[in-house]
Amino acid sequence: MNKKRVYEATLKIAKKISRTRDGSLFVIGPASKFRRTYDLLYPNLKIRGDLLKHDVLAVIEKLATLDGAILISDQGKIIAYGAKLKKSITLPGYGTKHAAAVGITTYIKDSTAILVSEEIDWIKVFQKGKIILEMDSQENPKSIE
Repeated sequence: MNKKRVYEATLKIAKKISRTRDGSLFVIGPASKFRRTYDLLYPNLKIRGDLLKHDVLAVIEKLATLDGAILISDQGKIIAYGAKLKKSITLPGYGTKHAAAVGITTYIKDSTAILVSEEIDWIKVFQKGKIILEMDSQENPKSIE
């Protein structure tokens, strides 16, 4: 699966979660760069299959609403869910998901974090420690790559 399709599939899941007012955090990046950047909050089962298949999307959508982040390789492999990110940088006025998104995208330069707010129907995309895009669940951005 190419990087663009991974971003599109993840954003599709994020939009669906946003409409239910659940929160979540997805981090997409090179699989090798996630080593030693997180601890698991739950025992993880291996999730196999194409990120774009309906049955896999449904599983990931449910796992995304648990505490912690879902880590996805830029090739579409689920690395971990319920991940407590060790790299965190406080963003004044925001909570722990924002701090995790800022921290991990600062530490892993070629990563992207997609944060779904649990308070409002809003999605934020982070790269290099900065918010690069904000949208509601209805918008269709040209590309987040």
